Amino acid sequence: MSEDKGVEIEAKEWTRYHTYLVSFFSIMNFFGLFNIVFGGFVLNEVAQSFGVSVTIIPIISSIAGIGLFFSIITRTLPDHFGRKRVLFILSLLAYTNLIIHVLAPNIIIYTIIGFTGSILGTNTANVIISEEIPADYRGTAVGIMQGIGMTAAPFSAFISIFAGGLDTWRYIYLIMNIPAIIIFTILWLWLREPERYIQDKKLRDERGEENPSIFAVFQRKYLKTFFMSSLLLFLTQFIYLTIKRYFKPFLVDERGFDNGTVGLWMIFIYIGSILGYYLSGYLADRLGRRRSIYITATSYFIFSITFVISRTRWVIFLSFFGLNLSFSIFMIVATIYSFEFYSTKERSTGSGWVQVLGNSAWVFANLVISIFVYSLKFSWGETFLILCFLPILMIILTYFMPETKALELEIIVEKFVEKK
Repeated sequence: MSEDKGVEIEAKEWTRYHTYLVSFFSIMNFFGLFNIVFGGFVLNEVAQSFGVSVTIIPIISSIAGIGLFFSIITRTLPDHFGRKRVLFILSLLAYTNLIIHVLAPNIIIYTIIGFTGSILGTNTANVIISEEIPADYRGTAVGIMQGIGMTAAPFSAFISIFAGGLDTWRYIYLIMNIPAIIIFTILWLWLREPERYIQDKKLRDERGEENPSIFAVFQRKYLKTFFMSSLLLFLTQFIYLTIKRYFKPFLVDERGFDNGTVGLWMIFIYIGSILGYYLSGYLADRLGRRRSIYITATSYFIFSITFVISRTRWVIFLSFFGLNLSFSIFMIVATIYSFEFYSTKERSTGSGWVQVLGNSAWVFANLVISIFVYSLKFSWGETFLILCFLPILMIILTYFMPETKALELEIIVEKFVEKK
């Protein structure tokens, strides 16, 4: 596809179809984020259900997360077979895998199915949004999707209050995800193949070009932005896997909170996350990608230290609220960066590699935390303090990232990749 052609098919105004896209993916984000957030609330219950210590869970998550390295295979499929078709197949497989996962009879099968689920990861929704939404609203659309989806967080916090039974967490997962399959299938019917992909595929077929290689992202022109955006996402995921993932063992075991109080608090705490997601896209499109990260990574650093060292409950509450809000903003900006630097024919493959390397933090972070907590017998609070420097690394890395605010995808590639 020529650069001129690419610019011609860039949407200029917001349409009803864009509203449908944001609504569709917001609903699916709701179910996806529920599964992630609820998992953080029931770590103790999952451990009890399988008869293991909760300190083993990071090790299990690390092993299961190895599957993320193989997910590059599924993440390249949209560039070969189209966005719409692949999204449908992979999503149904992922939902089915999750249902089998929560029904696992023992910790070994639970880990193996978790590994399989990691392989089925897909970044197709973000690719579609990047290709369909006008440049001036790209960040805002992603922020709205995540903001609406994040309403699953206070909901999961509320539901977790009732998850005290040995296997109640399994039933809750089933009750949420079986309807999700039905809703997804119905809404998917209105999805269109992005015009960018159609035109690019048509032109490549006319020229007799082969499908992009799985290693296309390792072309010299991509290397700088690829490794920087991958490392930025890696740091973001690593940060998530500290306080935001393992807050419950810290609050319950080291600060003396009971499960009911934590669940009730989190209903309000996650309002911070929702606000952050809504603000993230607006800030990214108005202040710019880099400045948004500078501000929010700095505030996260301050809030996280306050959260760990304080013994006063209202201070813990406010600092946890603040760090959730801050994290939501820089996480979305890092996600936006992950798909902006690639041509249409390689966008899913390129952003897929960024997601794979970025999400490899699920392996390394859980392994590091396991060593500190399980092997070295550090407390959760001590472990969080040791890792509190990560937002500072994000700020340093962001300094070297290009600013892509309000730029069309083809212009971003031309300016920062092709450097014409």
